[in-house]
Amino acid sequence: IFNHLFGTVIIDKGSFHGIQKDQPVVDATGLVGRVILVTTLSSRVLLITDERHGSGALITKVPGVDHYGVIRGIRDNFYCEMDFLTTPVLLENGQTVVTSGQDGIYPQGLLVGRVANPADKSASTQQRNVIAPAAALDRLDLVSVLQVTGDQIRAAAKSVEAEEKRQEAVAASKK
Repeated sequence: IFNHLFGTVIIDKGSFHGIQKDQPVVDATGLVGRVILVTTLSSRVLLITDERHGSGALITKVPGVDHYGVIRGIRDNFYCEMDFLTTPVLLENGQTVVTSGQDGIYPQGLLVGRVANPADKSASTQQRNVIAPAAALDRLDLVSVLQVTGDQIRAAAKSVEAEEKRQEAVAASKK
């Protein structure tokens, strides 16, 4: 059941099925959102296009540069925008956007969508990076809840950061 006013959907699985608040929800094509309310037999999912939603994201396929930022919904449509980029830049259409894992809710690497900036950008237009979600959020049929907790995601992120630091130290010692 889709709620246009609040940018949410209700799914027919709840705490009886192991669903918990803040678990990621995906479909076969990409990220849908996260669980925000759980009852015994159903759950409410906040879509990534809702303006109350926010998640860490990473632009991929940018030669030599990673662009980290925050994805949030745009009011009254089925798009997102990417703000707070590590390097302020207008991204190129078609670039892939995935979750960064830094928000502690979504694991790293879930497909969010692709950059879809309007073609008529002008100097007077505020620079805004529009993201078209990979999931068809206006016609969802079957979704999956990733039964992973925030603690598990944060532990995995810390493990990756520790390994990156270790590899950097090894590389620095070889110089």
